[in-house]
Amino acid sequence: MIHRNLNEAILAYYDAEMPTDKIPQMRFVGDVTVGEGEAIPPNTRFVKTWRVENS
Repeated sequence: MIHRNLNEAILAYYDAEMPTDKIPQMRFVGDVTVGEGEAIPPNTRFVKTWRVENS
């Protein structure tokens, strides 16, 4: 039997199947702190926070 990719070959070797569960994903919603293009002086400590949405 010829396997076209490594995942198929490994799964066939172990007699396993690909999981059919939905893979968790996330989406960038926006900046909470320090917006896009906002300048911060050199050597300044800051905390960068993003808002994301899980699916």
